[in-house]
Amino acid sequence: MNQVRVYRFELFIFIFISTLWNVFEGFPNLQSRLPNGDKIPHPCIPGQYWHAVGHWHPSLGVERNQFGLDFKTAGMLYTVAFHNQDSDGDGNTNGKELNVNLTNNRFYMMGAPISHPGICEPVNSENCRKRQQFQCPPPVNPNNNRMNNFMPNFPPSNPFG
Repeated sequence: MNQVRVYRFELFIFIFISTLWNVFEGFPNLQSRLPNGDKIPHPCIPGQYWHAVGHWHPSLGVERNQFGLDFKTAGMLYTVAFHNQDSDGDGNTNGKELNVNLTNNRFYMMGAPISHPGICEPVNSENCRKRQQFQCPPPVNPNNNRMNNFMPNFPPSNPFG
């Protein structure tokens, strides 16, 4: 009876660690399957990267965007057909947005990505507002020390009475 409990516990630990491994290993592994996959620009914040390119959130693998769905359909491989798709519907192919040239069935990275292949840009254009659920977060005032939209603003209080 005790040995069954030990095996169940070991199985639980194995599944738990395997799940964590997939969560933490997922993005770098998938990024390496895309040309320039680790350099996707954030469509709203210049100079920042969007690490989870196939998802609506920049760093969490929650809901997939159309680029992520198309990449999954392509077998998680960067294929010629996937290169030529316009996953986000902004008029630029995935290859153009990733700044990848296709010559004689070979891919060549031409430099840093031009735009995000899974989010229609410019985000506030009429075309993009019609076709996607993504909106840029409100800008943060650098002179404001509060965390905008996250913390309630309480009146000052005196802890000594």
